[in-house]
Amino acid sequence: MPRINLPIEDELFKHLELQAKKHKISVNNEIINILESVFFEEPFDFDLALNKLIKETESLPEGKEFVLNQLESYSNISMGKVDSNSRLIKPSINRRELGKRFNKAVRNNDIPHVKRAKNENGEDIRWYDTSVYIIKKTDCGTTQVENNQI
Repeated sequence: MPRINLPIEDELFKHLELQAKKHKISVNNEIINILESVFFEEPFDFDLALNKLIKETESLPEGKEFVLNQLESYSNISMGKVDSNSRLIKPSINRRELGKRFNKAVRNNDIPHVKRAKNENGEDIRWYDTSVYIIKKTDCGTTQVENNQI
């Protein structure tokens, strides 16, 4: 994937940083979102996709272990996209980025009913290099997301 070194004025960076913090993403991802909204008809909405994932996990039973690929809203995201110049299919970063955002939200306890699954040694469980999550058991038997805006 190509990289861009982009010197910008401090004031512009502060605006980008503020927007990125509001969306809880890096400045680089904020710039990518802006560029996609300019150049593509339908840029990928990570906030909406993350909220769909969270909503889908709410219907899973307590103690259920899962990987993101088992969630319909995640598995329906295209793994590739057609490059407009070459007409070749290129890997899409949307799944990877959404997975990173979901994992970060779990680690920050922004999704209170989901946590990383651990083995008996307390290490994170991975399945074929994929993070495994588990629905937390709660006292009242229900799970709730206090704030869906991650």
